[in-house]
Amino acid sequence: MNVMAQYLVAADGANSPTHTQLLIPTTGRGTMGHALFHAYLISLVHLSYDPSKEADFRPEKCKELLRLASPPQLQSSRIFLAGDAAHRMPPWAGQGANSGIADVHDLAWKSAAVIKGDASEKLLESYDVERLPVGRAAAEASARGAICPEDISPLGGWSWRPWTMPSLFLSIDRSPGSRAPHLWVELQGKCISTLDLSGKSFVLLAGANGASWVDATTKVSSTMGIDIAAYHLGPEGDLLAPKSVFESAAGISSQGAILVRPDDFIVWRQRRQSSDCRAELDQAMKQALYLQ
Repeated sequence: MNVMAQYLVAADGANSPTHTQLLIPTTGRGTMGHALFHAYLISLVHLSYDPSKEADFRPEKCKELLRLASPPQLQSSRIFLAGDAAHRMPPWAGQGANSGIADVHDLAWKSAAVIKGDASEKLLESYDVERLPVGRAAAEASARGAICPEDISPLGGWSWRPWTMPSLFLSIDRSPGSRAPHLWVELQGKCISTLDLSGKSFVLLAGANGASWVDATTKVSSTMGIDIAAYHLGPEGDLLAPKSVFESAAGISSQGAILVRPDDFIVWRQRRQSSDCRAELDQAMKQALYLQ
Protein backbone atom coordinates (compact mmCIF):
# COMPACT_ATOMS: atom_id res chain seq x y z
CA MET A 1 0.00 0.00 0.00
CA ASN A 2 1.36 3.41 -0.97
CA VAL A 3 0.48 6.52 1.03
CA MET A 4 1.23 10.00 -0.30
CA ALA A 5 1.80 12.73 2.29
CA GLN A 6 3.35 16.17 2.44
CA TYR A 7 5.20 15.37 5.69
CA LEU A 8 6.04 12.30 7.74
CA VAL A 9 6.40 12.10 11.52
CA ALA A 10 8.47 9.05 12.39
CA ALA A 11 7.37 7.96 15.86
CA ASP A 12 8.29 4.32 15.30
CA GLY A 13 10.11 3.56 18.56
CA ALA A 14 13.58 3.25 19.99
CA ASN A 15 14.75 0.92 17.22
CA SER A 16 13.22 3.17 14.58
CA PRO A 17 13.80 1.79 11.06
CA THR A 18 13.10 5.29 9.75
CA HIS A 19 15.90 6.68 11.91
CA THR A 20 18.20 3.97 10.56
CA GLN A 21 17.24 4.50 6.91
CA LEU A 22 17.86 8.23 7.23
CA LEU A 23 21.42 7.45 8.41
CA ILE A 24 21.09 9.86 11.34
CA PRO A 25 23.74 8.86 13.90
CA THR A 26 22.88 8.18 17.53
CA THR A 27 25.13 9.67 20.20
CA GLY A 28 25.24 9.30 23.95
CA ARG A 29 27.14 8.13 27.02
CA GLY A 30 25.57 4.72 27.48
CA THR A 31 24.19 3.97 30.95
CA MET A 32 22.09 6.79 32.35
CA GLY A 33 21.25 7.66 35.92
CA HIS A 34 19.84 10.51 37.99
CA ALA A 35 21.44 13.86 37.17
CA LEU A 36 18.82 16.53 36.40
CA PHE A 37 19.56 19.42 34.06
CA HIS A 38 17.40 22.53 33.70
CA ALA A 39 17.52 23.88 30.17
CA TYR A 40 15.74 26.58 28.17
CA LEU A 41 12.14 25.57 27.37
CA ILE A 42 12.35 23.33 30.48
CA SER A 43 13.81 20.16 28.94
CA LEU A 44 14.94 17.28 31.14
CA VAL A 45 17.85 14.92 30.47
CA HIS A 46 19.06 12.03 32.65
CA LEU A 47 22.75 11.17 32.89
CA SER A 48 24.80 8.98 35.20
CA TYR A 49 26.17 10.76 38.25
CA ASP A 50 28.73 9.61 40.81
CA PRO A 51 28.90 11.93 43.88
CA SER A 52 32.51 10.90 44.46
CA LYS A 53 33.39 12.40 41.09
CA GLU A 54 31.67 15.76 41.46
CA ALA A 55 34.53 17.48 39.65
CA ASP A 56 33.43 15.63 36.49
CA PHE A 57 30.23 17.69 36.51
CA ARG A 58 31.54 21.22 36.18
CA PRO A 59 29.23 23.51 34.11
CA GLU A 60 31.40 23.13 31.01
CA LYS A 61 31.35 19.34 31.35
CA CYS A 62 27.56 19.29 31.81
CA LYS A 63 27.08 21.32 28.64
CA GLU A 64 29.20 18.83 26.73
CA LEU A 65 27.22 15.91 28.17
CA LEU A 66 23.97 17.55 27.10
CA ARG A 67 25.27 17.86 23.56
CA LEU A 68 26.36 14.22 23.54
CA ALA A 69 23.01 13.06 24.95
CA SER A 70 21.16 14.57 22.00
CA PRO A 71 20.94 13.40 18.39
CA PRO A 72 22.53 15.82 15.92
CA GLN A 73 19.20 16.38 14.14
CA LEU A 74 15.51 15.53 14.33
CA GLN A 75 14.53 16.60 10.81
CA SER A 76 15.57 15.21 7.46
CA SER A 77 13.91 17.10 4.64
CA ARG A 78 10.15 16.43 5.12
CA ILE A 79 10.63 13.71 7.74
CA PHE A 80 10.63 14.43 11.47
CA LEU A 81 11.73 12.09 14.26
CA ALA A 82 9.61 12.10 17.42
CA GLY A 83 9.40 10.21 20.69
CA ASP A 84 11.78 7.29 21.25
CA ALA A 85 12.77 7.43 17.59
CA ALA A 86 14.31 10.83 18.33
CA HIS A 87 15.67 10.36 21.85
CA ARG A 88 15.96 7.41 24.19
CA MET A 89 15.97 7.68 27.95
CA PRO A 90 15.31 5.47 30.98
CA PRO A 91 11.77 5.20 32.40
CA TRP A 92 12.45 7.15 35.62
CA ALA A 93 10.07 10.11 36.05
CA GLY A 94 8.21 9.24 32.84
CA GLN A 95 10.20 11.65 30.71
CA GLY A 96 10.16 9.43 27.63
CA ALA A 97 6.39 9.70 27.18
CA ASN A 98 6.35 13.37 28.21
CA SER A 99 9.07 14.23 25.69
CA GLY A 100 7.36 12.30 22.91
CA ILE A 101 4.03 14.04 23.53
CA ALA A 102 5.76 17.43 23.52
CA ASP A 103 7.54 16.54 20.25
CA VAL A 104 4.27 15.77 18.48
CA HIS A 105 2.47 18.75 20.05
CA ASP A 106 5.19 21.01 18.66
CA LEU A 107 4.93 19.43 15.21
CA ALA A 108 1.12 19.36 15.17
CA TRP A 109 0.50 23.09 15.37
CA LYS A 110 3.47 24.01 13.19
CA SER A 111 2.64 21.60 10.37
CA ALA A 112 -1.04 22.64 10.54
CA ALA A 113 -0.07 26.31 10.21
CA VAL A 114 2.19 25.55 7.22
CA ILE A 115 -0.32 23.29 5.44
CA LYS A 116 -3.10 25.87 5.91
CA GLY A 117 -0.81 28.54 4.46
CA ASP A 118 -0.73 30.58 7.67
CA ALA A 119 3.04 30.17 8.13
CA SER A 120 6.20 29.81 6.09
CA GLU A 121 7.66 26.33 5.72
CA LYS A 122 10.70 27.69 7.57
CA LEU A 123 8.62 27.44 10.75
CA LEU A 124 9.14 23.66 10.67
CA GLU A 125 12.89 24.17 10.78
CA SER A 126 12.49 25.44 14.34
CA TYR A 127 11.42 21.92 15.43
CA ASP A 128 15.03 20.77 15.38
CA VAL A 129 16.42 23.51 17.57
CA GLU A 130 13.45 23.74 19.94
CA ARG A 131 13.14 20.04 20.67
CA LEU A 132 16.82 19.18 20.97
CA PRO A 133 17.47 19.48 24.73
CA VAL A 134 20.29 21.94 24.42
CA GLY A 135 19.88 25.32 26.08
CA ARG A 136 22.16 27.10 23.64
CA ALA A 137 20.37 25.70 20.59
CA ALA A 138 17.01 26.80 21.97
CA ALA A 139 18.36 30.26 22.76
CA GLU A 140 19.61 30.54 19.17
CA ALA A 141 16.17 29.49 17.95
CA SER A 142 14.67 32.35 19.98
CA ALA A 143 16.92 34.86 18.26
CA ARG A 144 16.12 33.39 14.82
CA GLY A 145 12.41 33.99 15.02
CA ALA A 146 10.27 31.25 16.57
CA ILE A 147 10.34 33.13 19.87
CA CYS A 148 10.26 36.94 19.80
CA PRO A 149 12.95 38.73 21.82
CA GLU A 150 11.70 41.30 24.31
CA ASP A 151 12.86 44.59 25.74
CA ILE A 152 14.14 43.68 29.22
CA SER A 153 14.72 47.22 30.43
CA PRO A 154 14.88 48.44 33.11
CA LEU A 155 17.27 46.41 35.28
CA GLY A 156 17.44 43.49 32.87
CA GLY A 157 13.82 42.57 33.52
CA TRP A 158 14.25 42.00 37.27
CA SER A 159 11.84 44.79 38.11
CA TRP A 160 9.09 42.80 36.37
CA ARG A 161 9.96 39.31 37.60
CA PRO A 162 7.22 37.61 39.67
CA TRP A 163 8.19 37.13 43.32
CA THR A 164 7.58 33.40 43.28
CA MET A 165 9.79 30.36 43.93
CA PRO A 166 9.75 29.18 40.26
CA SER A 167 10.62 32.68 39.06
CA LEU A 168 13.37 33.50 41.53
CA PHE A 169 15.08 30.10 41.71
CA LEU A 170 14.25 28.35 38.41
CA SER A 171 14.03 31.38 36.10
CA ILE A 172 10.46 30.45 35.14
CA ASP A 173 9.30 34.05 34.86
CA ARG A 174 6.97 33.72 31.86
CA SER A 175 9.43 35.34 29.49
CA PRO A 176 9.17 34.33 25.80
CA GLY A 177 10.16 30.68 25.47
CA SER A 178 8.56 29.57 28.75
CA ARG A 179 5.13 28.02 29.22
CA ALA A 180 2.02 30.09 29.75
CA PRO A 181 0.91 30.46 33.37
CA HIS A 182 -1.92 28.35 34.76
CA LEU A 183 -4.58 30.38 36.55
CA TRP A 184 -8.17 29.58 37.44
CA VAL A 185 -10.44 32.15 35.77
CA GLU A 186 -14.14 32.49 35.05
CA LEU A 187 -15.45 32.55 31.48
CA GLN A 188 -19.19 33.01 30.95
CA GLY A 189 -19.94 31.66 34.40
CA LYS A 190 -17.66 28.62 34.01
CA CYS A 191 -14.41 28.06 35.92
CA ILE A 192 -11.57 27.15 33.55
CA SER A 193 -7.78 27.23 33.44
CA THR A 194 -5.97 29.74 31.26
CA LEU A 195 -4.32 26.69 29.66
CA ASP A 196 -7.73 25.53 28.42
CA LEU A 197 -7.76 28.50 26.05
CA SER A 198 -4.87 27.34 23.85
CA GLY A 199 -4.50 24.32 21.61
CA LYS A 200 -6.32 25.39 18.44
CA SER A 201 -4.93 28.84 17.77
CA PHE A 202 -2.66 31.58 19.06
CA VAL A 203 -4.09 33.28 22.15
CA LEU A 204 -3.38 36.80 23.40
CA LEU A 205 -3.83 37.36 27.13
CA ALA A 206 -3.80 40.98 28.29
CA GLY A 207 -3.85 42.62 31.70
CA ALA A 208 -6.89 44.25 33.28
CA ASN A 209 -6.35 47.50 31.37
CA GLY A 210 -5.16 45.87 28.17
CA ALA A 211 -8.34 46.19 26.08
CA SER A 212 -6.32 47.96 23.36
CA TRP A 213 -4.34 44.74 22.83
CA VAL A 214 -7.60 42.81 22.39
CA ASP A 215 -8.80 45.36 19.82
CA ALA A 216 -5.46 45.14 18.01
CA THR A 217 -5.69 41.34 17.95
CA THR A 218 -9.05 41.47 16.18
CA LYS A 219 -7.58 43.70 13.47
CA VAL A 220 -4.40 41.65 13.03
CA SER A 221 -6.38 38.41 12.90
CA SER A 222 -8.62 39.85 10.17
CA THR A 223 -5.73 41.29 8.14
CA MET A 224 -3.62 38.11 8.28
CA GLY A 225 -6.57 35.73 7.91
CA ILE A 226 -5.40 33.76 10.93
CA ASP A 227 -7.47 32.86 13.98
CA ILE A 228 -6.13 34.57 17.11
CA ALA A 229 -8.18 34.49 20.29
CA ALA A 230 -7.83 37.43 22.68
CA TYR A 231 -8.90 38.16 26.26
CA HIS A 232 -8.10 40.64 28.97
CA LEU A 233 -8.06 39.34 32.54
CA GLY A 234 -9.17 41.07 35.71
CA PRO A 235 -12.15 41.77 37.98
CA GLU A 236 -14.03 43.26 35.00
CA GLY A 237 -12.27 41.48 32.14
CA ASP A 238 -13.35 39.01 29.48
CA LEU A 239 -11.85 36.43 31.83
CA LEU A 240 -12.70 37.16 35.45
CA ALA A 241 -9.72 36.93 37.78
CA PRO A 242 -8.70 38.58 41.07
CA LYS A 243 -6.95 41.94 40.74
CA SER A 244 -3.28 41.76 39.66
CA VAL A 245 -3.05 37.95 39.90
CA PHE A 246 -2.59 37.41 36.18
CA GLU A 247 -0.23 40.36 35.78
CA SER A 248 1.97 39.03 38.58
CA ALA A 249 2.06 35.52 37.07
CA ALA A 250 2.83 36.81 33.57
CA GLY A 251 5.35 39.47 34.59
CA ILE A 252 3.46 42.34 32.97
CA SER A 253 1.68 45.54 33.97
CA SER A 254 -2.10 45.90 33.79
CA GLN A 255 -1.59 47.32 30.27
CA GLY A 256 0.73 44.55 29.07
CA ALA A 257 0.06 41.30 27.22
CA ILE A 258 1.50 37.91 26.29
CA LEU A 259 0.99 35.91 23.08
CA VAL A 260 0.71 32.13 23.52
CA ARG A 261 1.32 29.56 20.80
CA PRO A 262 -1.03 26.57 20.32
CA ASP A 263 1.46 24.40 22.26
CA ASP A 264 1.21 26.62 25.37
CA PHE A 265 4.58 28.35 24.92
CA ILE A 266 4.76 32.13 25.23
CA VAL A 267 6.09 33.46 21.93
CA TRP A 268 5.98 37.20 22.72
CA ARG A 269 5.49 39.49 25.68
CA GLN A 270 5.00 43.23 26.03
CA ARG A 271 5.09 44.31 29.65
CA ARG A 272 3.46 47.68 29.14
CA GLN A 273 1.26 49.70 26.78
CA SER A 274 2.59 50.21 23.25
CA SER A 275 2.21 53.32 21.14
CA ASP A 276 1.05 51.10 18.26
CA CYS A 277 -0.40 47.82 19.53
CA ARG A 278 -1.53 46.68 16.10
CA ALA A 279 1.85 47.13 14.44
CA GLU A 280 3.73 45.46 17.27
CA LEU A 281 1.40 42.47 17.40
CA ASP A 282 1.45 42.15 13.61
CA GLN A 283 5.25 42.00 13.69
CA ALA A 284 5.19 39.44 16.52
CA MET A 285 2.81 37.13 14.63
CA LYS A 286 4.82 37.33 11.42
CA GLN A 287 8.03 36.58 13.30
CA ALA A 288 6.42 33.69 15.18
CA LEU A 289 5.21 32.15 11.92
CA TYR A 290 8.44 32.85 9.98
CA LEU A 291 6.62 35.18 7.60
CA GLN A 292 9.39 37.77 7.67
